[in-house]
Amino acid sequence: AAEDSTIYELTGVITSVANTLYGNFYLKDSTAEVYIYGLCSPEGEQKYWEESGVKVGDTITIQTIRTSYEGTPQGKNAKYVSHVACEVVEPEVPEGCTMATIVFSEMGYANGESVNGKTITVDENVSLVFNQGNANNEPAYYDSGMAIRMYQNGALLDVSANGKTIKSIEFTFASNHYYLGTTVGTLSEEGIVRTWTGEATSIQFKSTGTDKDHRAYIAAMSIIYEN
Repeated sequence: AAEDSTIYELTGVITSVANTLYGNFYLKDSTAEVYIYGLCSPEGEQKYWEESGVKVGDTITIQTIRTSYEGTPQGKNAKYVSHVACEVVEPEVPEGCTMATIVFSEMGYANGESVNGKTITVDENVSLVFNQGNANNEPAYYDSGMAIRMYQNGALLDVSANGKTIKSIEFTFASNHYYLGTTVGTLSEEGIVRTWTGEATSIQFKSTGTDKDHRAYIAAMSIIYEN
């Protein structure tokens, strides 16, 4: 499509958010995923993200022109039309278990801050440690996606529960970077939300991708373990 004043109407799922002030996000439909640079009100006023009430997982309809950045197509200053909120389903916590949840955008990290080798406390029992492993870059938090980036070629994540048995872990990923594996227990199929199930007091996860399009960007985790 030409980069002109033509208005296109797009409907798709919000897969990740890069900026919550102006509303920069990724929209995915059945054909592809595209970056939207700015969400505006129906009247065209900028900084409409918070007022719109949209979130990752919602289905949104927008009207936008077609622009590009470094050769990659994107929408710009898209006008909000409507959205359908996704249903948030909390993991069921079995009797005798506790759920510990962490959202990395709420941890106060600076953009680009490394978390390599640092112990991250989720609750009084659960802790996380990200490590570079064989990857070329250290794991770090980025505002783009609001997630911890585990780079390709073997970045590591160790999850432990102070000797208690972990029963399940729900991962929420950003930007379709959900390429993660483990040798213990079972991970559900690749998708924005993946669930590990099994029984272990500690689990090591490893990024399985081999290029920049196949990393693991972890935005949030919910860990269920026995009391």
